[in-house]
Amino acid sequence: GRFAAGASGTSPQSPFAVLEQLGQQAVLNVQQVANRVGEVANGGSATPMIQDLQTVVQTNLAQAKQNAVPLFTALLILARAPPGQPLTAEQQEKIASVFPDEANEILKSIAEVVPEDPRVAQLKRIADQLEAIEAKLDAVATAARA
Repeated sequence: GRFAAGASGTSPQSPFAVLEQLGQQAVLNVQQVANRVGEVANGGSATPMIQDLQTVVQTNLAQAKQNAVPLFTALLILARAPPGQPLTAEQQEKIASVFPDEANEILKSIAEVVPEDPRVAQLKRIADQLEAIEAKLDAVATAARA
């Protein structure tokens, strides 16, 4: 997966743990910047502080992009997935790269238990019936030409 290996080195970290780590790192970085601002206010030079601030922002954005984007992608896949229908192989792969194995099993079992939306099922039946009618009309038109 894209996340760092957990303590055992075999499974990916929970995405929520990764977000918590990002938050903690951001707090530490903000504290460091606040200390630098204090130093500047007490007569230091502003140039190193601005450079440090740029580094902190770039580091946090890179970490957020690397860790948060896959999580939000997986959550969007889950939110958009039709109830009662299994996820595609590509969707399962993206989700597996984000969530730990235990969460994947839970998500699969939920997808199997949640019934299909009745409106979707009705629309499928209507589409199937329209296809059957269309096939009969094509057969009648072919027979009439012969």
